[in-house]
Amino acid sequence: MTLHNIQQNTDWKSKYQDVLDDLEARELEWTQIEELLRKTIGRLSIAGRGVDERLDKQLRIICNIVCWFIFLFDFGFTEKSRSRKT
Repeated sequence: MTLHNIQQNTDWKSKYQDVLDDLEARELEWTQIEELLRKTIGRLSIAGRGVDERLDKQLRIICNIVCWFIFLFDFGFTEKSRSRKT
């Protein structure tokens, strides 16, 4: 193996590691944003509950939608869950 081949081999590994690090950082950021969104919706629902029947209905719809997406992404249709199954 030549020096040039060794450098090329190291280059793609380094690039791969850089991309992987970036992906992990983005995943952490999205996890933090998702958690903040969950907390905000929960607090909004509690604060607005009982103020107006129409508002209560809309807040229930929002909570149901968020709960459905949480279920889908946590337990069914994510890359993590697919990799756990295989």
